[in-house]
Amino acid sequence: MIREKMEASKEGVTVADEAMLGDITAKVPVSFLQEHGNVGWFLDAEASGC
Repeated sequence: MIREKMEASKEGVTVADEAMLGDITAKVPVSFLQEHGNVGWFLDAEASGC
């Protein structure tokens, strides 16, 4: 669902969304962790958009 939201519009998309599900770019340096096989994502409610 988040990926579809990101493709349709940037409205409501958080930096956490871009880091975990967006393209790997220098704009969001932590996005490179998507390629790492041993990463755990821990978010508080505010960062997750809940």
